[in-house]
Amino acid sequence: MTRFAILGLFGISSACQTMPGTGGGRGIDAAWDRGTGASPGGEQSGHVDVGMGEHLYVALDQPSRRAKQKRVRVWATHYSVHSAREASRREGRALRNTKNRSLGVRLSRKDWCRAAMQGTVQITRRSGEVETYQFVKTGDYEQVDCRRIFPRHPAIGRSRFRKVNKSRLKGARGAQLIPYRSVAVDRRRFPSGTLLYVPAAKGTAIKLSSGKTWIHDGYFFAADRGGGLRGGHIDVYLGTARKNPFRFVKSRQEAAVVAYVVTDKKLVDDMARLHGVLKDAEDTRLARRALRKRRRPAPQRRS
Repeated sequence: MTRFAILGLFGISSACQTMPGTGGGRGIDAAWDRGTGASPGGEQSGHVDVGMGEHLYVALDQPSRRAKQKRVRVWATHYSVHSAREASRREGRALRNTKNRSLGVRLSRKDWCRAAMQGTVQITRRSGEVETYQFVKTGDYEQVDCRRIFPRHPAIGRSRFRKVNKSRLKGARGAQLIPYRSVAVDRRRFPSGTLLYVPAAKGTAIKLSSGKTWIHDGYFFAADRGGGLRGGHIDVYLGTARKNPFRFVKSRQEAAVVAYVVTDKKLVDDMARLHGVLKDAEDTRLARRALRKRRRPAPQRRS
């Protein structure tokens, strides 16, 4: 698929920047070369194991005709979290932060480059602990030569990372990324927070980490962005799953399907709340009150 780029939604906080001159985002903006590795259709063999709770997988009502305000065509690829094992000090390449300091973990060249391409990697340390790292931005100089693996993306070797809580993977403007729900989009076509209804996805059976099966309702939320996404190209986030369960995700533009931009406020708000970008009214009221207090000038004492 492609790489993440986690930037932000609704102005909360950006977590990453897109690599210049590439074909995608690392969503976590998603895909560089979003069109690789998709396996159309089939049963879902992977599990949702990125800290997602079952409460995020509720079935929403089918949108009414009035709610489906705009009919569009979309074609889809998918992206996921790369899994890797820690490499030895002698053979591995260090993940570095934005100050070019080592984060204390090394990967083989192949895993390093794939982690940079996907934007997020879960690393099994030699101690057995599992840690998650995410792309933040491109550095000033190349650390690893990834041109053999990704010849079209020379800038990928300048990737810089940060360590994150695996249950806090963020997309555009701080949106929580939810496997099978979140999509990266071209924000010129679908602004952040857009709710899409894809009839071709409705009814897809997805096995959760609890062993339960969730039947997809067809809704996807624009929670991420992709520098390489153009027009109706969307990139579906699969978490750590290896296989794509959606038959409409075929990684080919000619395989575009009908979708609808949903404008029903309740449906949009419900999905935004699941992605952590819409607080309850009381939380919003209290936050605004606190902000006003901070902005209020302190009373001056009389001399």
